[in-house]
Amino acid sequence: STAMKVVVVFLIDGSDRFLNMTINAINSFIEQGIPENITIGLLVPKDFPVAQRVIPLLYNPKVELDVREFVLFSHFTNWNPTQYKLDLIKFAGDYDIVTWLDSDVILYNHELGSFLQRFWDSGRYYAFPRDHVNANPEFIQLWPGNKSRFFVPQACFMAFRATKMNEIFSSWEAIWERWIYPQPFVNIADPL
Repeated sequence: STAMKVVVVFLIDGSDRFLNMTINAINSFIEQGIPENITIGLLVPKDFPVAQRVIPLLYNPKVELDVREFVLFSHFTNWNPTQYKLDLIKFAGDYDIVTWLDSDVILYNHELGSFLQRFWDSGRYYAFPRDHVNANPEFIQLWPGNKSRFFVPQACFMAFRATKMNEIFSSWEAIWERWIYPQPFVNIADPL
C-alpha cells in the first residue's frame, strides 16, 4: 500500500456553546494515539485565539495542529454551520486525504487510521457513513427516483481524496445552493 498524508478536521465555530464539545471530540482522538501520518486540522473563525482557548484544554498540548480560518457566511448567507464543511477544501493542497469529524463524534479506538488506509488503497474519491433514513422503509418508499440506488450520506464523518475535492465540492455547493434558496428546503419536498 502507498503512504498517505491525512488531516482530520474539526470545526470550532467561535461560540462558547460548542467549544467544550469540540475539545472533547479532539481529546477522544488524541487519547487513542495519533498515527504519525495523521494531523489534526482546525477550521476556526478569523482571529480565534486557538493558543488560549483550545491548546491548554488538550490532553496533549504539544500535538501538532493545522489551523485554517474560515469566513462567516462565505458560502451561503444565514445558513447553519454545516456550510463550513465546504471549507475542508482549504486543506486539499497539503494532504492526500482530507477528513471531517463532527464535534459530537467521540472515538473509542484508532480503527479510523486503518479505515482511511483501506479507503486510500481502494482508489475511491469519498467516504460517508449511511444516514439512518437509509433503513427507514417509509422514507425509501417515498423517495423520488431509483429506490435501489439512493444513498443519503451522514456528514458526521467524511473523507475525501484531495485530488478530487475541487470537482466534488463545486458540485456539492451548487446542489446545496438549490436546496436552500430562497429559503432552506423550500424547493424540495420532504419525502416523509
